[in-house]
Amino acid sequence: MIHLKEKTEEFRYCGKNVVQANGTVTIGQVDATEALEYQMIEKGRRKDVNSPLTEAEKTDFRALIGP
Repeated sequence: MIHLKEKTEEFRYCGKNVVQANGTVTIGQVDATEALEYQMIEKGRRKDVNSPLTEAEKTDFRALIGP
């Protein structure tokens, strides 16, 4: 038998912040994104915002957030 509880308004579920208001549900992970460390990209690379990441940059970013 499964026992479930009804949650209303604002609560946290599986690491996500859930807000129920006016018939809508909003889910966010602000806490998780604020806890991420910054990845520095050299100045020349920052100027070309549409260029794809290099393999080294992908590896560095994955090291910050996981696979």
